[in-house]
Amino acid sequence: MLKRALLGPVVVAVGVYAVLCVYLYSVQTQFIFFPSRTIEFTPAVGGCSYEDVTLAVEGQKLHGWWLPAPLDAKPPFAGKTLVYFHGNGGNVGANAGHTCRLNRLGFAVFIFDYRGYGQSDAPPGGKIHERTLYEDGEAALRYVKSERRAERVVLYGHSLGGAVAIEMAKRHPESAALITEAAFTSLLDMANKDPVFRLFPVGLILDQKMENEAKLREVRMPVLVIHGKADTLIPPAMAERLHSAATGPKRLYLVAGAGHDDVADTAGADYGAQVAALLEMVK
Repeated sequence: MLKRALLGPVVVAVGVYAVLCVYLYSVQTQFIFFPSRTIEFTPAVGGCSYEDVTLAVEGQKLHGWWLPAPLDAKPPFAGKTLVYFHGNGGNVGANAGHTCRLNRLGFAVFIFDYRGYGQSDAPPGGKIHERTLYEDGEAALRYVKSERRAERVVLYGHSLGGAVAIEMAKRHPESAALITEAAFTSLLDMANKDPVFRLFPVGLILDQKMENEAKLREVRMPVLVIHGKADTLIPPAMAERLHSAATGPKRLYLVAGAGHDDVADTAGADYGAQVAALLEMVK
């Protein structure tokens, strides 16, 4: 009798747990991506000139900005094109100021919105996915190489954009260099930071992996890993792991007092000096 009395609540608990697992699987993109359609700022906020760009991917439209290199660009920035992969929130507008900062260093810069962000079309089914990000990244690289004749491409990824930059570095070893800023080791590691998610088999639930640490072991180009020591969203220890995983020429730049989104502002002129030091490694 006691066993029967206990069996009912156990069955209910197991059923509820299974339903929660299915629910988490179905809504996982809502925990990963936070797109915005409204573009509030352009590179003009930093005094940079730019061109609106539209390009195609899988029959859909991507919107981006092309910032031509300054006429007085000097080595080691001169002659290099930086492709900027932004993070999981906002859109290109939230990155306009930093895009202009990188442009003023001497890079030609291309920044774009993934499908589902800004003025880019919605992805198939309306759901952003790791797969669609990589398709969009490929389209961006095709654009700068075919339309802008870029030969020495520097891949730059902030936060979740670091996953796109690392995937592109893995696929395109001919790229000149890779810069990650505030990037994570993997989506599973990020999920396991949350004690609530640790109650579930997240490794089975996630159909998006973004295994940055593992992929970096295959990257041979010069790599600069940047991270704020006061980043409370993605711990600096992840930056150290990413740096350790890279197998080619590499640099680790941890900025005291910097959080997730203010590394360059906090670092000041030293930020550009660290990027220049990376480019000196480019053959």
